[in-house]
Amino acid sequence: MHSETLGANSFSDARIARRGVNHGRLAAGLALAGHGRLSTALVFMADVVHSDQDEPVNAMAREGTARLASPNVGCGSRIARRTVNGNHFGARWWRFDFHAHTPASYDYGKGPQQHALKSISPREWLLSFMRNSIDCVAITDHNVANWIDPLKAAYAALRNEGPAEFRPLYLFPGVEVSVYDNVHLLAVFSPDCDALHVDRFLGATGISGGTPLVSGRCTVKSLPEVSRLITEHGGIAIPAHADASNGLFYPSHQAAPLQSPDLSHVDAVEIVNRDALTTLSSGTDTGPLAFVLGSDSHHPSGTKGQRFPGSHFTWVKMGTPSIQGLRLALLDGTPLSIQRSDTFQGNPNSRPHLFIRELSIQGAKYAGRGTNLSVGFSPWLTAIIGGRGVGKSTLVEMMRLCLRREKEIPPRLRRSQERFFRVPQSRSDSGALTDNTQIELKVEKNSAIYRLRWDTGGKTIAISRQDDLGRWTPEPGEVKNRFRVRLFSQRQVLELATDRLSILRMIDESHAVRASEFHNRHLEIEATFLSLQGQIRKLESNTTRHNQLLGELADIEQKLRIIEKGKRQEILVTHRRLKRQSMILKRIHRELIQTVQDIRGLADKAEPADVREDAFSKTDLGELKALEWCIEAARAQSSAANSLRQTAHQLDDFRRKWKSNMSSAYKQTRERSKRRFRTVMQRLSEAGIDDPDQYVNLLRRRQVLRHESEELQRDRAKISDFAKRQKQRNWN
Repeated sequence: MHSETLGANSFSDARIARRGVNHGRLAAGLALAGHGRLSTALVFMADVVHSDQDEPVNAMAREGTARLASPNVGCGSRIARRTVNGNHFGARWWRFDFHAHTPASYDYGKGPQQHALKSISPREWLLSFMRNSIDCVAITDHNVANWIDPLKAAYAALRNEGPAEFRPLYLFPGVEVSVYDNVHLLAVFSPDCDALHVDRFLGATGISGGTPLVSGRCTVKSLPEVSRLITEHGGIAIPAHADASNGLFYPSHQAAPLQSPDLSHVDAVEIVNRDALTTLSSGTDTGPLAFVLGSDSHHPSGTKGQRFPGSHFTWVKMGTPSIQGLRLALLDGTPLSIQRSDTFQGNPNSRPHLFIRELSIQGAKYAGRGTNLSVGFSPWLTAIIGGRGVGKSTLVEMMRLCLRREKEIPPRLRRSQERFFRVPQSRSDSGALTDNTQIELKVEKNSAIYRLRWDTGGKTIAISRQDDLGRWTPEPGEVKNRFRVRLFSQRQVLELATDRLSILRMIDESHAVRASEFHNRHLEIEATFLSLQGQIRKLESNTTRHNQLLGELADIEQKLRIIEKGKRQEILVTHRRLKRQSMILKRIHRELIQTVQDIRGLADKAEPADVREDAFSKTDLGELKALEWCIEAARAQSSAANSLRQTAHQLDDFRRKWKSNMSSAYKQTRERSKRRFRTVMQRLSEAGIDDPDQYVNLLRRRQVLRHESEELQRDRAKISDFAKRQKQRNWN
């Protein structure tokens, strides 16, 4: 099944992608039926994505087969549940920071403010990553796991509290180990692990947990040995900043060539400098390694060029983040499942503007009996795998009915298709439908969710759209035209290979050629010509209105002369102007009042908090000096607040004077204008003009009538000219 505008849909395993579909890169989106015990029912155009499950491919396929073959169980429901992610099924890309430090590291906050930075709370540490939209972070302090459990507890509290800045953040416990020759190695473990698990690993390396190692100390075990221990403890081994100081491939270390060390238990390598990627991309004896990027942040914030949460990360494609999903993504590597933030711009989670979200079948002969059969789809790729006869093609054909594409079947396949789209009259009769069959497709198009329905009796509403409250509202139009989807069964693929005309028809109907649009355009031009002929006849009859129009125009001209006599027009215009001025003066007065209130409120906010002198030592000269500066700061704030209040007082005095002076001078002008206006309106009323705004309306109406008169004159000329050309070409 393929759509020219439809995004692909997916739940798949990384190893399926690597073994079966050329690393997930599909050249075309077709519905396939393979050979052997297993086959693929639906493949949409896009990259294959992997799930976070680590089950054998055949086991997943058998599970999908069993559930699809049962008429009372949803197709592949267990697979769907395991790969569900957010509001759609399948994997997505996550911002993963592979390397982050906490105050548990001896060098955290290094710099003049280190003492203050090392006192930040686990809550603030988590929020620094949430504010920068990080999805997953590895907690990798130097040789200790002290902050892992406090961070988990702080995250649970944040999740329950739900502040505005909260967003889901997956914490991967880990550690940055200083191994032999002072090479740094990242160990990343499952989010389910705790500090005790990491401490046990550190104990196995010869490092006792609880006290950070100072710079220069390291384990007696080599990098291959520590990497093996990481794997045995269920973790992922990643040499840290391999191209920089204390890195595996830094020139000062013996293991300079990439092929030299034993990296059989290494899953990825952290490369700091993007320029080093080309040099180090030749791979190893154990196969290519993924090059990831972490922030190596020792500060909660920073500026461009520095390293802080959100500054450097890696896009990782997974289902729900887990250690299994991470390992599979690293196995796929770049660009299938790993993208560094310094080499990839934009958001890889951008979805197509049209894709299928879910298919539901109720009351069909072999599907949806008793319990609705429901299949969820990803925006990118979906592959449904199972043995022959379990109903994979049934999903395609049910979609075809719901999308109103059943008439697109090639002629030689229509007979078998008609047998499928029947309600059997007996147990031996063919047909996949019943009198109660209902099919529903949920489709997302341009960020709106639509529900497409089909039922045997044709009584259901075809198109509905979901509003912000989750309610379904009927929509106009035809399903076939509004949702352009192309479907291909296995037989259709074979037909395309043998019937040239069917391929040409598909080309004509493609989004690029649009042969039907050319045909529709021809019909449109023909209809336009016939319509113009009718318009000519209509214009000829409308020209009889010309005398009526001229009479109305003469009456309007007379009324305008009455209004414009003497200074009446000037008085009316002055009255309208003064009304607008009155509104402006009222608005200015309201703004002055509001400004005074805002300044006074700002003054209240500017008042300093009390300085706690007991927080400073009375014997240390440095702290006493700091206390003096704090007191000076409080005085400066108080002075600023008093200045603001004085400004507000002065502005309020000005407002009172402004209102008093403006009212006394302006009142006489307004009263004089009102008297003159009443006199003019009395005389206009005697002439049948009661509305003071009628002058403007009369001017507009006169302009419209003059324009219509001119149009009628031009129409007469056009009719005469068109009739002459029509006679010359013998069109009549």
